[in-house]
Amino acid sequence: MLIKYTVLDFATYGNNEGVKVGWRLARDLVNISLIFILLYIAISTILQLSVDAKSTLPKVIMVALLVNFSAFFTGVAIDASNILATQFY
Repeated sequence: MLIKYTVLDFATYGNNEGVKVGWRLARDLVNISLIFILLYIAISTILQLSVDAKSTLPKVIMVALLVNFSAFFTGVAIDASNILATQFY
């Protein structure tokens, strides 16, 4: 019964609205904070403060890409494991 609910019927339970709304909320909050970080880097560069923009900016861009594609990467990992589990079942 556990395999039936977690592997075979995952398509119906995996599309939970609560998970989608929670992920959208977390993604949007992180994107807003990344915008403020980019503004801080830009203002500190203009005012010539001690922020190293050349090393900070690529890290911020990498975090932005990973956060925005995290649902896709997670979905691929879950689908691959479900396909493998279905084959074993």
